Amino acid sequence: MGEHLMKIQKNDQSSTEARLLKLKSQLAASKRRPILFVGSGISQRYVNMPNWNQLIQELFDRIKTPHPFEYYMQREKQDLIKVAEKLVNFYSNYYWKEKVKKQSPKELYASGNPKDVFLKYEISKIILEHFEQFDSGKSVYREELQALRGITPQLFITTNYDNFLENQFPKYTPIISSEGIIAGEQSDSFSILKIHGSVEQYKSIVIDKNDYDTFNENQLYIVSKLITYLVDYPVIFIGYSANDPDIRRVLSSVKKIQKKNSSSPVMQNMWFIDWAGKISETELQPDVKYLALDGTESIGVNYLKLTSFTELFEVLHQETVDVDALKTLQHTIYQIVKSSSITKLDIDVANIDYLKNPDEFLQLLTKKDVFLNLAQMADPDQLAATFVLTPTQLAKAVFGSEGNWQMVNRFIDEVATQIGLNIRKNNNPYHVNLSGTSRYSTAAVDLLKTLRDGKTVVLDPTSTVTPFHMAE
Repeated sequence: MGEHLMKIQKNDQSSTEARLLKLKSQLAASKRRPILFVGSGISQRYVNMPNWNQLIQELFDRIKTPHPFEYYMQREKQDLIKVAEKLVNFYSNYYWKEKVKKQSPKELYASGNPKDVFLKYEISKIILEHFEQFDSGKSVYREELQALRGITPQLFITTNYDNFLENQFPKYTPIISSEGIIAGEQSDSFSILKIHGSVEQYKSIVIDKNDYDTFNENQLYIVSKLITYLVDYPVIFIGYSANDPDIRRVLSSVKKIQKKNSSSPVMQNMWFIDWAGKISETELQPDVKYLALDGTESIGVNYLKLTSFTELFEVLHQETVDVDALKTLQHTIYQIVKSSSITKLDIDVANIDYLKNPDEFLQLLTKKDVFLNLAQMADPDQLAATFVLTPTQLAKAVFGSEGNWQMVNRFIDEVATQIGLNIRKNNNPYHVNLSGTSRYSTAAVDLLKTLRDGKTVVLDPTSTVTPFHMAE
């Protein structure tokens, strides 16, 4: 009997390792960063944050109500959204008491605020109080947290209100509420999408029926906006229960957009991560977990149950460029793509081939609004061959033997408004500045001579052959 149990345990361990290896191989094959859906289980694990049931109960405990929490749970058949509706009125009445009003922020009492603002403010207070006690350095999960901080997902999507993810990933940009996601003008990459709101903007918190009705209206649009991520990227669900309504809504929307013929398709790019304090030696884990959707439909995802998340986070670790550099590059490319004309961009144009080592490339990536000209040059040393003039040499070529670098700098600054570009402040076909050295091309001589003679020109910074032409 003992040998049989040992064999099952060994097979179960092998199964877990095989699934982690499958996930690692999938990440490598996709050549993409994963998307992480993060639920309340993560905040409960690391910050000892209350779950939704506990949060509602604590809200009842903080003030005097006609009946206790259990009474309303019975009346509303365990529907926490309907129970939260009761709290809206209770907290509105509580905060309008004169003694409480004197001690509360004046902004709560603005005439334009909805009645649920007081409940949302109290929720933010509870969560922040719990978060103040969090110290990752003293956590029993220090090893897991260190491994967690080593990952660089494409983005986080979370229904949590707290700031745990912002605390662990300070370089990621929080985007708060479904309205904020819909209104976002830039890519969501390297962001934390807080689709149920945040304690930092307590009015954004999704808590009562009106909030959920609004959220549900926006749900399909949000998923549609993120469909490329959800379909083409590895997606990890962690900190959620299998019957979580938010996961069901997301997957139902994905299935609608996918228009699968099968009533129970398997999403090979999606992983549902479960946690247990101890996994039974006799427990058999399915490779695929089928999650119930609306009606009789379901959808399958890869399944993995763990007693520790350290190995998972180590598998999700990918060597990458610094997140700030990636965000800067992404921002610049976005500005280029959306612009109607490259001459209207406030960006710096630099040819990648001018960068002779990786350090210079990374340094340039971290500079805001830099346009990397991807045109190929036969030899990196063409930089010196193309931009042959020092500022003094440029001045003498334009103004004669009396010209000097101060004179040419003043002239460039004077004509900047006229031509819409200060050529010495950017890398462009006329000028390059790398590692603190300014050099000018012969095209700069032609341009400045034309301007010196009082003629009007139109720039074309995308051209290295005829960078400008005479205006008609």
